[in-house]
Amino acid sequence: MIVIFGGYGVFGSLVARGLLEGGLEVTLAGRSESLARRAARALGRRAQAAAADVTDAASCHGVLKGAKVAVNCSGPFRAEDTQLLEACLSSGVHYVDIADSRAWGRRVYDFSGRFAERSLTLAWGCSSFPGISGALACVLAEGAAEPPDRVRCSLFIGNRNPKGYAAIRSAVSMIGAPIEAPQGRLTGFAGFERVELPLPFGPRRLLNAEAPDYDVMPRLLGAGHVTVKAGFELAVSNLLFRCMAACGPVWGRVAARLLWLAGKPLGFMGRSGGAISVELFYPDHVRRGCAYGEQGAQKLAAWPAVLAARALCGGPLKRGCVTAFEALGARELLKGLQQAGFEVRL
Repeated sequence: MIVIFGGYGVFGSLVARGLLEGGLEVTLAGRSESLARRAARALGRRAQAAAADVTDAASCHGVLKGAKVAVNCSGPFRAEDTQLLEACLSSGVHYVDIADSRAWGRRVYDFSGRFAERSLTLAWGCSSFPGISGALACVLAEGAAEPPDRVRCSLFIGNRNPKGYAAIRSAVSMIGAPIEAPQGRLTGFAGFERVELPLPFGPRRLLNAEAPDYDVMPRLLGAGHVTVKAGFELAVSNLLFRCMAACGPVWGRVAARLLWLAGKPLGFMGRSGGAISVELFYPDHVRRGCAYGEQGAQKLAAWPAVLAARALCGGPLKRGCVTAFEALGARELLKGLQQAGFEVRL
């Protein structure tokens, strides 16, 4: 049995469906038991519901009884909120999350030794960044004699993907904020760059974003220059974020709520697809890879967590703290995306 924390949210429900399709049983856990029960009823008899709070170790421990894997889809993944990790250790349960928080990505390695001692896996970042981006980078770098001069990771988000208030608030917190990159300081949602994406998306102008890849890519590839870019399908949204970034990191909850409300009437426009792109720049050539789908970008982002949880139910993986591509293998992760109906171009 697999417990999905935040199981009735956008990403949690996608993970739940993916696991049920694989023949597994799930329990949807969250602060609201009524919402969890409603979501579980919609998924069928192999889905159960429970009340739990990822910041309360006792409630986490209670729902983990009899579980093999816990999947954490309940952000915002603050570095201090390690109660679920502690509950997994005390319950002997593997842990998977969809975190793209850089601070969280640093914090989880403090638990690596303890998970390894219990023969448990802590698989973090099983999402777009650094799960899919890392898998693409590993495969692209195969056979290279030297590290790349520069790495660029990009995320393109179709306009018709549902955007909850929490996701908008997370994005707003990056606007104008400093980003510590290996080559120096960048500014969140500044620095337009043209990124070539596969059709039907084509070339897009994307902006600086914060992501764990600034830490992962130097460790993985030895790269001394890393940029992470992100952008929306509607050009006006990117321009607005760029103008807001010029004012500095002064935007808070009010701005996030206004943007969330303003975006709702425009949600019918564009596509529900999206893409994750990685480019490795060498002195005499560039290696490019992309995982993408014309529809279902949020399913694409959630699928590494599905693959990791399925694998942990099926047999042993690397123990301790690992990324999704380290746990599954880069090529296996990309193969799993293709089997789910997404395109991978290398």
